[in-house]
Amino acid sequence: MITLTNYSSGELLIANGAGPAVRLSRESAHRLILHARMHSVDEFLAALPRLIADTEVVNQLQTLFASLQGRSDRWNFKEKFARLQTLSQEHQTKGNEIKEVVEV
Repeated sequence: MITLTNYSSGELLIANGAGPAVRLSRESAHRLILHARMHSVDEFLAALPRLIADTEVVNQLQTLFASLQGRSDRWNFKEKFARLQTLSQEHQTKGNEIKEVVEV
């Protein structure tokens, strides 16, 4: 199971309970979320190595996508990323509290 933790600072933690985790900066998280919103599942998967620097996490996500049977399951998984909230660059954070957690 993958956990997406969206912080009020705009950072995004992508973690697997037993495996590797990566915390994306505000800008990287923003690019990942927007890519999920604007592209197809295949385009999103192809862009993951460019959007996430940690190859273990990328491989894990790609394996998880590949294990999903139907097109709608793959689309719904991609939409978990697309539905995460993004912040404008002018937003000033008041700490680093968790804003949203999504388990996929």
